[in-house]
Amino acid sequence: MKPRRLPVLRALVWLRDVFRIEGPLDEAGALEVIRADITFRGAKAWILVAAIFTASLGLNTNSAAVIIGAMLISPLMGPIVGMGAALAVWDVSLLTKSARNLAIAVGISLVTSSIYFLISPFGDAKSELVARTTPTLLDALIAIFGGIAGAVAAIRQDKSNVVPGVAIATALMPPLCTAGYGIAHLDSAFFLGAFYLFFVNGVCISAATYAVLRVAGFHKSSGLDERASRRVRRIVLTVVTVTLFPSVIIGYRIFQENAFEREINGLVEDMRERFTSSSVLVTYKRYSTTDPRLELTIIGTRLDTNDRRTVDSLQQAHGLSSTTIILRQAGDPSRLDRSPTLSTTKLLDLYTTAEAALATKNRIIDSLEQSLRGPMKADVSATDVMREASVVFSNLRSLSISPRTITYVRDGKADTSTTITADWAQRPSAKDVQSLTSWLAVRLKDSTIIVR
Repeated sequence: MKPRRLPVLRALVWLRDVFRIEGPLDEAGALEVIRADITFRGAKAWILVAAIFTASLGLNTNSAAVIIGAMLISPLMGPIVGMGAALAVWDVSLLTKSARNLAIAVGISLVTSSIYFLISPFGDAKSELVARTTPTLLDALIAIFGGIAGAVAAIRQDKSNVVPGVAIATALMPPLCTAGYGIAHLDSAFFLGAFYLFFVNGVCISAATYAVLRVAGFHKSSGLDERASRRVRRIVLTVVTVTLFPSVIIGYRIFQENAFEREINGLVEDMRERFTSSSVLVTYKRYSTTDPRLELTIIGTRLDTNDRRTVDSLQQAHGLSSTTIILRQAGDPSRLDRSPTLSTTKLLDLYTTAEAALATKNRIIDSLEQSLRGPMKADVSATDVMREASVVFSNLRSLSISPRTITYVRDGKADTSTTITADWAQRPSAKDVQSLTSWLAVRLKDSTIIVR
């Protein structure tokens, strides 16, 4: 009788079968294909130039579709994968050839994109360009997993739909074009941020290729002993770690900025719920580890001392205790005039928002005025009504007249009535209450009167 395997062991065997790469590996064929994709000569160089121009146009016009098309025809992956493969099998000639051709490709890309952005009539940096200047650990992870997919496809020589997907996912071309924008506009922040993103992607793809070929069991060069092999692994790990370290710091800073943004939005929402007669607008915000700042403009009812204490409590509740919050309100124009943060666009936004808030309040006032006309349809003075009622009903001391609106849940319709609270010297009879109701309905010409 065959012994039964433990569930965990069966699961491990099943996973091994799922992820096993079937069939013998054609090491020589795979390396030959990788070697053929490295060289930038003739047609491949022209394809790279065309792809760079296309990607630059897409970045300049903020067109994601054009950028994706440029990435599909880009041949930049070849030398980067070649460097990872050369390290895995320790082929010095392949490593040298890959590095030389990568330098040629980068040079062609920077020159081409710089020329385009120098002659382009669209000078502003669109969001697609800005997005390539702040690499984070997420970009590195995308490059790593994209590189793994590309390396597996390379060793199986099955490139039907993997390589185009890897080219799009790893996005090697847009950062180089953005670096060209930085050169054309002499913007060091754009150049350094974008080139660092390209460098991170390239290192991660090469490292992923190296890891896949080592796991797949590709044979190393006979000139590389075990000690030298360990040294190569340490070098690869060190380069990857040093490369990723700044991206981890940038990613953490972006995380803090997003948290700062969420807390500000929460604070503003809470203030709008508390101060319903005022509009709260964010006119300036700046995240900083040492001096974060937030400027709020209050339109409508001014916030008094107690309201400011409430704002301080909300500030603490939202974790913004270290943030300097400046409240700007009507009545302090000198402070407003000194503010360098209120540009013409922001003032126009303030005016538009204030105008909308004023229109809403005017509609509410008109609705209230219309409902208040109900109890005095006869356009008479409440004092006259009370004087006449005291003559007819000697037991009556005072009357309080107020409108009431009833909204029905079923159909959402509203109904109005007039409620009159009567204060009697002595407890009235039901007949007295009915008589007063009938007399007021005739006197005020309002059949909805209810006497309490």
